[in-house]
Amino acid sequence: MAELKTSFSCLYIKKLEDVDLKVLEKLMLSPVKDMRKKYAYAGMT
Repeated sequence: MAELKTSFSCLYIKKLEDVDLKVLEKLMLSPVKDMRKKYAYAGMT
């Protein structure tokens, strides 16, 4: 994975070309799945 730093829900990437897109996808989808599970009763799917 590329050199990066995080801050709360932000992800700062220095060089986009160094990003492994499969890893980035996993990083992004996990919290989305959690939120969908948590707020499924509110119609969020």
